[in-house]
Order: sequence, then C-alpha cells, then structure tokens
Amino acid sequence: MHDKKQLDLIISLFSNGKVQEALDQLDPLIKDNPNDAVLLNISGACYAQIGEPIMAMKHYEKAIEIDPNYPEAHNNLGITLQELGEVDKALVSFEKAFSLKPEKIETANTISTILQEINDPNLSINYYKKIIESSPKLYLVHFNLGIAYQKLNFIDEAINSYKDVLELEPEFTDAYLNLGIIFDETGQLDESVKNLERAIEIDPTNSLAYNNLGITLKKLDRIDDAIESFKKAILISPDHPGTNHNLGMLLVKYHQSHIALSFLKTALEANLNAEPYWVNYINALINSDELDTAKKFIKKANEAGFFGEKFDTLSARLLSPIQVHAKGKFFKARDGHYLDFLNALHQNIFEVYFEIGSRTGASLALSQSPSIAIDPFFQLKHSPIGKKDFCLIFQETSDSFFENTLPKFSHLKCQLAFIDGMHLFEYALRDFINLSKISSEKALFLFHDAIPWSYKMSTRNNKALGRNEAWTGDIWKLVPILMDAGMKDNSHLLTSSPSGLLAILNPEKKLIAELEKNYDKICAKWLDVEFNQDYLLDFYQKNVFIKPELYLRKLEQISFGKRERGITKEWVSQ
Repeated sequence: MHDKKQLDLIISLFSNGKVQEALDQLDPLIKDNPNDAVLLNISGACYAQIGEPIMAMKHYEKAIEIDPNYPEAHNNLGITLQELGEVDKALVSFEKAFSLKPEKIETANTISTILQEINDPNLSINYYKKIIESSPKLYLVHFNLGIAYQKLNFIDEAINSYKDVLELEPEFTDAYLNLGIIFDETGQLDESVKNLERAIEIDPTNSLAYNNLGITLKKLDRIDDAIESFKKAILISPDHPGTNHNLGMLLVKYHQSHIALSFLKTALEANLNAEPYWVNYINALINSDELDTAKKFIKKANEAGFFGEKFDTLSARLLSPIQVHAKGKFFKARDGHYLDFLNALHQNIFEVYFEIGSRTGASLALSQSPSIAIDPFFQLKHSPIGKKDFCLIFQETSDSFFENTLPKFSHLKCQLAFIDGMHLFEYALRDFINLSKISSEKALFLFHDAIPWSYKMSTRNNKALGRNEAWTGDIWKLVPILMDAGMKDNSHLLTSSPSGLLAILNPEKKLIAELEKNYDKICAKWLDVEFNQDYLLDFYQKNVFIKPELYLRKLEQISFGKRERGITKEWVSQ
C-alpha cells in the first residue's frame, strides 16, 4: 500500500505543474507497489501532462487491468485515446467510466461531444439513451438526443426530446430554437413563430432565432415583420453571411434590389466560395441597372473559378435588345418573374383592381385591393380573397362582362388592371379600351406576354405549337399600335420573365376614344401581320424597354397606390 502523505505530496506537485518531480516520486512507489491502480493512474496523468501519451496509455491500461472498476482510469484513458485520434476506443472508455460513475456529468458531456464529432446519429441515439437511462435529468443529453433524431428526420422523437429538455430546463434557448426550425420545416408555421419568439424572449441577443423567425414570417407572408426580424439578426451579427443573404434575397423578391445590394455584398464578402452569393449579388446589380459593376463582378467570379450557364445568363442580361439582335438572337426578358413584380406592386392598395384571365388565381391572390376577376373557365388553386375588402368573380368572357355585367356596377373605377386573357391582340385591345373608359385619374394597365423570344411563339394559332411550348400570341402588336395612337410617353415594356409585360400608365381619355373609334381599322391593318425580322428590329428599336424594378421606382415617385396592409379575410363560397 502507498503512503497517504507521500501520495498527497505527489498530487500537490502535479497540481502545481511540477510534473517531472511528481514522476520522480512515483517511480519508486510503483516499484514497491506494482499492483496499485491509483499510483498507475496518477503516473499516467503525469505522462499525459508532459506529452507522452503512449506511456500514459500503458499506465492507464495497467491500472484498469488491476482494477477494472476504476472509473477515473477509464476516463483518463478515454482522454488520451481521444488525443491520439482513437475516437471509437475513447468512446468505449468514456462509456465504461460513466457506467461506473453516472453522477459524473463531465463524462456524459464528453461522450456527447465525441458523438457530435463522429456525426453518426444512429450510434449517438444508442449512447444517449444509455446515458439517460442512468441519469435521466441531464438536459443536455436530451438535447443532443433531439439533434440526433432531427438529423435522421425522426420528427416526433426529436420534438419529444426537446420538450423533455424544456421540462428539465425551461429557459434553454436552443431547444426553443430547434423546435422552431422543426415546426417551420413541417409547415407548422404558427408553432414555429411561437417557439422562436420564446427563444428571443429568453435571449434577445440570439441572432439565429431572429434569422429563423424571419424565414418563417416570410412563409406566412408577413413580409414587413420578416424584414424587421432579419434586420435585428444583422444588428447582433452584422457579418453573418446567411442572414445577410436571406434579407437580401427577400428584398430582391419584392423588387427592392437597390436596397438588397449592401446585404448581398456583405454575404458575398463573408463567403467568397459560395457560388449562389456571387450569382445573387450580380443578379441584384443587373436588376438595379448597375450594369458596369455587374460586368466587373462577373469577371471577378470567373477569376475565382466560377463559370457555367448561370454566369452565361447573367452576362447575356447585360445586353440591350438591340445588342442581342446584333448577335442574331432574340432578346429574352429575365429580370425577375412577372408574378414577383405583381406581388411587389400589390403591396399597395388600389381603388379597384381588374384582372382578365385569372384562371388558377395565382396572380389574383397577390392583390390586396378590392378586385374584379373575369375568366370564362376558372380553375382556382388559390384563395382569391386574402386581404381584399371584396373580390367579385365573374365566370364569363370579358366581352360578356363589359356588355352585360359591368352596367350593374356603374360605380366601379379601375385603377390597376392585368390583362392576361386571350393571347390575341384584338381581344386585349378591346379589354384595354373598355377598362380605360372606367379608369381612375391615375391608372395602370398591364398586358402579359408582350415580349416573345421566338417567331414561332408569336403565332396566332396555338394549335401549331407543341403541348408544352410557350405561346405569347401576338400581344406584341399592342406596342406599335398604342404608340402609333399617341401613347409612346405612356408605354413601357417591362423585362419581367418569362415573356415581359407591357405597361400603359395614365392614358388620356381622348386617345382612348380615338382608339375605340378606329378599332376596326386597326384590327384590319394588323390582323395578318406576322412577327418577322423587320418587325423584330423595329420592335427592339422602340426604346421603351425598362427593368421592372426601375419602373416600380417611377410609380413610387408619382405616389401610385396607397401603401398599407390589411387583415386576411376568409374566403366564404356561397
């Protein structure tokens, strides 16, 4: 047996950093007491301290051979094996140490750390269950079990584990955060918001909670709230690439690329190896018409090793329609999707919004204004009411509506119209004339499919096209027709993908009257005109092309529409 006073001296030397002196004292003791597990364990710790892990391991193993139920020796052996990279063996040693001394929380935490490094959820679950069986009140082990379940997409089990955490530690922020993420991913958005807001309530400096709350709020169409949540996350972690990118992309979606640029640039500078960060920053530059800067960053991206179709498309978007034509190609509208433009526009409230050709209701659902929708064959896949004060739906042709139905609603004034019915110019022109006659003093008319990117798709006969081939019809003819009618200053071609929008702002009533008077002559002149090379060049030379975001800025400058948001209403079908 070892002398207690001598052992205390050795421990004191070790604790005070005099490790070699401790070893010098130990050697004769071990020679006299070769089967003393305690001495061998202390000797192993000394060798580990002076950087001799192999010797340390031999002493620990000898101590365990003498006393297989010595938890400290198993634990120390595990530490050394871990340092040597023998992670699997280390895990066995730590598990044995914990089984012998389950009250030692540090060992359980060490096991958890190793399991996270191994990143084998199935193995982790087995270990965590064993630990919980011995020590059911270790909330961090329950939390790590939840993470393992979450990685395996065992959603119910993960939720239950996180709830177990909160029963043991009601203010553990990360459990609320992970619950919020799970509920978001499973579509339980209100539950997600509740848990993320609780995480923020406990820890107002948790930028990840604000970031994930922003993601969920965006899905709930609470856009202003989502933007504020992302901004709060950035205030806490200004250089976090993910949050800056999330906010930037949300602003881009709502056609505010000029505001998004600073956030997307921060994300890019924080992670120059992420291709999406390059693509999305350059995309925002192009949307904002900062073409020279976009060109420079495409070059920088190429120098950083990024090439391919996405960058070819960005480069193509730097060219004007005339420049594209000079290369023998069709100009293709690619500056944000037209539904995103409509969504951004519909953040304002208009006197009455008219939509001709609603079909599935995808565009109609975006409106927050009192709305009139006309389509002979509705196939609604979206609730049409949303935040609107009212939404009147008429399943009939637009000609029938204007002749038979509209007279019953003589008080209605059209301030915004989206015409997306028959892809034939004479129908769209007739709808425009009829809507213009009941328009507000400030009124905007949008025609879909005004920029074809092939001759074939501009045909009047869609039966000549394959089933999945795009068809714009001859809506393009409205551009020269309305400009010839004196509306050049009112006309813009928005380069929204996939096939553009023709916008006519505040047409004069006298010009509409003249247009109506000459309607038959106009139709006779243009009916048989085909989109050919001569018309294509003339079309591109009209000089009315504009990026959608710049057009929105023009509308803001004249205070078109009212900026407000209402409360979502239920759609009640009777």
